[in-house]
Parts: sequence; structure tokens; C-alpha cells
Amino acid sequence: MSYASRSRRFVFVHGAWHGGWCWATVRQLADDRGHRTWAPTLSGMAIDEPCAHVDLDAHIEDVHNLIIREDIRDVTLVGHSYGGLVITGVADRVPDRIERIVYLDAFVGANGRSFADLAPIHDIEALVVEDRIAPMIPIEKLGSFDREMAVILASRLVGQPWRTFAQSLHFSARALNRLPRAYIRTSDLIPEQAEHAMALGIEMIDARPAGHDAMLTEPAKIAMLLEQIEGLPVHRAEE
Repeated sequence: MSYASRSRRFVFVHGAWHGGWCWATVRQLADDRGHRTWAPTLSGMAIDEPCAHVDLDAHIEDVHNLIIREDIRDVTLVGHSYGGLVITGVADRVPDRIERIVYLDAFVGANGRSFADLAPIHDIEALVVEDRIAPMIPIEKLGSFDREMAVILASRLVGQPWRTFAQSLHFSARALNRLPRAYIRTSDLIPEQAEHAMALGIEMIDARPAGHDAMLTEPAKIAMLLEQIEGLPVHRAEE
């Protein structure tokens, strides 16, 4: 297994219904190789945590604040699924802090559109119970888990603060287009997002069939792919 030699900085952003815990094995593999990693659990995503006012902007602010507070520079943002929208928003706010963006089977985002628009989810408010939307994807659709792991995963997933799905994302395409971006496709759960990434000229890595939750089903593969991507030269487009 070939790894990039330089120590890197990664901020991992989880997807809907998950928490920072889902990156534990990938983080350990990266840390063991001398990299520095962070994986925050976004606001409202802990069990029983209030979330009435949590929206997409709040999640973007969570990661933005982490980067500023920890003075993280030249960082690679890795976003899984819904987390792709979050890292797109973060990169738009602090592009000078970002070395690369990696979408892991993720929503890349479209200016002025929400997660509900892209998924799509119709009549989103009909799904809301106590400010949350319950997990909508069966465990078996997330990856190949044995029975024990499936039970553990189901017990850890939490309802998503509904405003995070309803709020539209707004960003400057000019700022984002200057940053190196890669898309790791690990399943066929959201094929239109992979196609959108290709249309934007984002580097595509096909890692199917690792499963949508590849950071859980194939953590070693994801860690390896991240290091391979990080070994590529960084070319920023001119203003």
C-alpha cells in the first residue's frame, strides 16, 4: 500500500443521521500514518440534543468555527452524503484555508437549492416529528453489514434536524472552482450526484461497491484513497 509522505490535515464531516463517531476507524488509520484529523458531531446530532433552530448554516458554522478555533490551515475537507453540502459551504467561507475538497458518495450542492430539492424529498414538513426527520434509508442500503453491526448502527443513528434539509445552500462558484476537488463514488445510492460532479469537472474515483457508508464498511480502502488523492499535486485555478 503506497501512502503520501507528507503529514496532512483532514476534517471529516458526517452525513445525515450520523455523528462524528462514524469516522473513528478512518481517523485512526490516518492518525497512525502521522496525519492530523478532526471529526466533529454537528449541532443537534447528538441523542436528545435540542435542535429546533439548527439549520444548514448552523452546520456550516460548526465546521467553520472548528477550523478557525484550531487554526487549521491547508486542510482537506471530506464530506459524506449530506455532509457534502456542509463542506461546500465551509470552503466557500474560508477558501484560503482549504487545500482540497473530497466528496465521499456525497451531495456536491447546487447554488440556491436545498438537500430536500436534491434528494428529492417532497412535502418535507409532513415528515417532521419533534423538529427531526427520522432516518429514511434502510440500513441494508447503506452497506453490507453483518447483523451485529447493523443493530449497532441502527442504535446510533439519530433524527436529522429538519431545517438542515429545508434550507438552501448559497455559495460563490468562482471561489469553489479554484479549489482542487475529488469525488469518491462508493455506491449507486445517489448516482445523479456523481453525474453532477463529473459535469463540474470534479476528479472522479470509482470505489464501488464499497457501500454508501464506506467509512464504516471499507475504512481501510477510504483511508488509502484519501492518501492517494492527497499525493496528487495541488493546482489552484487562477482568479
